[in-house]
Amino acid sequence: MYIDGKKKSRSTRTTVKKASAKKSAPKRVIAKKSVVKKAAPAKKSSPKRATTISIAAPKLKFRLSQYSLAYSLGILIALSVLAMSVLGKGQELLSSILFSYSTSVQGVIVGMIEAAIWGLVAGFVLGWLYNKFN
Repeated sequence: MYIDGKKKSRSTRTTVKKASAKKSAPKRVIAKKSVVKKAAPAKKSSPKRATTISIAAPKLKFRLSQYSLAYSLGILIALSVLAMSVLGKGQELLSSILFSYSTSVQGVIVGMIEAAIWGLVAGFVLGWLYNKFN
């Protein structure tokens, strides 16, 4: 070990340690009494005001099944054509909208098939548009 450019010997180091040991007097240890403080009585807190936390929910994107919507709309329109034919209401309207509809049994069946096709197309297009813009 070098101090101020001179090498310090070990003997000097040990004598320094011995000398410092002789100079320091043993310290008197005094045991302190431990003081236990009593806990302070709990303060009565003022009633807290209700706070509202608004959390921004993520925007959920719901998708419609185009095929399910098409099938269900096709079946619904075909059954409504059958119901209107059996009840005898709106036959003039059905014959003006559906090209192959007539008041006979064969005309009703063909009209139901045509209405089901129109329902399939409309349901598929509506489902596609909903999913596109949602």
